[in-house]
Amino acid sequence: MTTRKRWVKWGSLGLLLMFLAGCGLVLLGLTQSFSVTHLGDRAKHEMTATSVQKANKQAQRRAARGQTEAFDYANTSQLTPLTVARYGLQELFGKSAYRAVGELRVPAVGLDLPIGVGVSDAVLVRGAGTLKVDQQMGEGNYALAGHYMTAKRILFSPLAGVRVGNNIYLTDKQQTYRYQVSRV
Repeated sequence: MTTRKRWVKWGSLGLLLMFLAGCGLVLLGLTQSFSVTHLGDRAKHEMTATSVQKANKQAQRRAARGQTEAFDYANTSQLTPLTVARYGLQELFGKSAYRAVGELRVPAVGLDLPIGVGVSDAVLVRGAGTLKVDQQMGEGNYALAGHYMTAKRILFSPLAGVRVGNNIYLTDKQQTYRYQVSRV
């Protein structure tokens, strides 16, 4: 085979590999919204009063030992298709340690998300995360964090439509707490 034919063969193979990689990234991006929604829905579905109690006790034990790294917002990164895929695979293979401690609902804008402990990427890829170690649902303000996405229906994006007077509901599967938007 001549040198020119080899170059054409390897060049074509390289272009094909780049095309396939590009298609894979595009598909990963297109499925990101579905995957994020699926992770959150699964977390809400698996949440029970017992699992919430266990997750809260575990968080309290960590806080008592001074392990508060889960609440360091500086460790949170931007949500990318690869990040979403990684947590989706962990969930698929049963390697996820995520446990929801509650659920956040804002019916006026169609928001319904699980609440996890802290603001790690593993928490925020599924829904809302607690910002403070010692806060209690139903006792004063309950600070939460979450990702705002360009896709209008996932994670905290619907909050762009919230108005003064809208109700916000938090539940720990034992009790439901009603908050009301007082300022936007």
